[in-house]
Amino acid sequence: MAKEKFGVAVDEEIVREVDELVAECDDLGVSRSEIVEAILTASVQS
Repeated sequence: MAKEKFGVAVDEEIVREVDELVAECDDLGVSRSEIVEAILTASVQS
């Protein structure tokens, strides 16, 4: 599947929470973008 890049503006609290997830998943080497993509994918598919 092709991917499209786009920017979004989110509340600072959401940024902090996503950054916490990135830190918790440090051993997996996932990026903020990958976590946001996973969250959006799960949301759209539900």
